[in-house]
Amino acid sequence: MSTTADIPETSAAAKRFAALAPLVDVLLVFAVFAACGGWPVPDANEAHYLTKAKHYWEPEWIVADLFLSSRDSHVTFYATFGYLTHILPLPTAALVARVIGWLMLAVGWRRLSYLLVPRFGWAALTGAAAVALNERFHLAGEWFVGGIEAKVPAYALVFYGLADVFQRRWNRGLIALGAASAFHVLVGGWSVAACGLVWFADRSRTSLKSLLPGLIGGGALALVGVLPGLRLSSGIDPALVAQGNEIYVFERIAHHLWAVDFFPKFAVRHLTLYALLSAWCTWQPADGALRRLRWFIAAAATFALVGLGISYASPQPSAWAAGILKFYWFRLSDVALAMGVVFELATYAARPDRRAVVRYLIVAALAIIGLGNVGCLVSERVQSEWLPRGEKIPQIGTYHNWQTACEWIRDNTPRDALVLAPRPHMTFKWFAERAEYATRKDVPQDAQSLVEWRLRHEELYDELNPWVNYLPPERVKTIVEKYGVDYIIAYADPPLEFDEVYRNNSFVVYRVSRSR
Repeated sequence: MSTTADIPETSAAAKRFAALAPLVDVLLVFAVFAACGGWPVPDANEAHYLTKAKHYWEPEWIVADLFLSSRDSHVTFYATFGYLTHILPLPTAALVARVIGWLMLAVGWRRLSYLLVPRFGWAALTGAAAVALNERFHLAGEWFVGGIEAKVPAYALVFYGLADVFQRRWNRGLIALGAASAFHVLVGGWSVAACGLVWFADRSRTSLKSLLPGLIGGGALALVGVLPGLRLSSGIDPALVAQGNEIYVFERIAHHLWAVDFFPKFAVRHLTLYALLSAWCTWQPADGALRRLRWFIAAAATFALVGLGISYASPQPSAWAAGILKFYWFRLSDVALAMGVVFELATYAARPDRRAVVRYLIVAALAIIGLGNVGCLVSERVQSEWLPRGEKIPQIGTYHNWQTACEWIRDNTPRDALVLAPRPHMTFKWFAERAEYATRKDVPQDAQSLVEWRLRHEELYDELNPWVNYLPPERVKTIVEKYGVDYIIAYADPPLEFDEVYRNNSFVVYRVSRSR
């Protein structure tokens, strides 16, 4: 039996819950994102981005490395998140940066989700399902939850800004999108372009004059990301720029940029999801924020269709197509599609006028999709023995032996040594802290360095043989002399004709410079 004395206590508890609910909601989304992206350090791109960030703060750290010495494209990320690599060991810096990045994503996602589905706990549900659909139905391999790199804070700011754009708070939204562009000019830039279509499609759109504060402020922030991108090609012969574009688009990043490379593999699942979403939108009318979300997704799909058309208009590498495709036309579609499907289902299920059984089925489906993906990811980590995705060691070696050999080089070689390491490996600089001849993962961004990067690979490696042990000895010796290589780290067998200075069960380090 209740009494009037219970009412103030109940009211106070409700107020406390209402005050804490947004924070708890954000923490739930953070937990989901951490579960999805929590691979061991370093993740696939962390050894690439964070070594570059450390070199940004400490130019004397690893000198004369082709990739680290190339021009910087993500200066905002290096200047902010990269500072952690200056004050913390690389693995610790990666973990701290991940936490910050995932918290930013959680705040942005929760704000966007709560706009469309204003109920406690639904942001975690939509977030888990969106990550699953993004990972399982992408077209060009774009993701927004994973290890730390420039696009993580960029997508966080995009989500945050879209919540304003979909409420027609354009100036605030444009400022956030400009900040996203400062971190990653393409993530933010494509989002701004898509929001341009949202604005144009709005029947009662805000006047351009009233958007000037957001356009000016957001544009000023975006310049922080645009200018380093422009600098990549400044002062370089246009013919060299064109050559660099072709290398980047058709050789190194074709799996993200050139649809001819990836469309046959992933088109069916991606287009099927688009078809289902289109049918749903035809069946279910929308207005307000949900309608603007649909226009945003339509813009992302349009960009992808343009990229598809350009790709198949150039089924063979060409300079004109490379100059256009290098801007990642498919990037936004992968994320927007997953976001659209999840929010369409969630907004439908959250409406109280829907049949209870339908609502429960949709909630159950979203939960199964999201939790099922988390379970699959955890299973993958267990099967990989909790090894980082940032390095894939063939059966002839082990990760532990690789790390040990790299650390021996770090502790026993001059700081300015140049090392020839196996081309497919991605974590040599992370562990050894020495310059390397060339590696497939660490592709430079500027045209001049790109051309040299390709030349180094062509001079040394056979197309189907990336292992130094199986290359002609005279070719290896020629490269050693031409580029001043000081050490080689290679697999234990077959042996090379150089002075062995370290060996474990999988790897051998050779000294090839007598002066060292």
